Amino acid sequence: MIHNVTRALNTRIGEASKAEGVYEPYEFVNDASWDQDVISTYGVEGKRTMRQVQRKYDPNLVFQKLVPRGWKLPKDEYGEYG
Repeated sequence: MIHNVTRALNTRIGEASKAEGVYEPYEFVNDASWDQDVISTYGVEGKRTMRQVQRKYDPNLVFQKLVPRGWKLPKDEYGEYG
């Protein structure tokens, strides 16, 4: 129930901020709910930067494949993780 109320409130805030022209789609990962698409709010350039970091520090995709929860980078346009 609380989750549904929170989601509804978030939706109303988003709609109101869009109507006022001050909407910012960014979701802070530490405050995001499990069902929010946090990664998409970082934009194309942000995701590109995250992929570069992933390739450098996690080339074997250990975090991507073995960590059970959390926000992961989605597959790219070729169906690859990085």
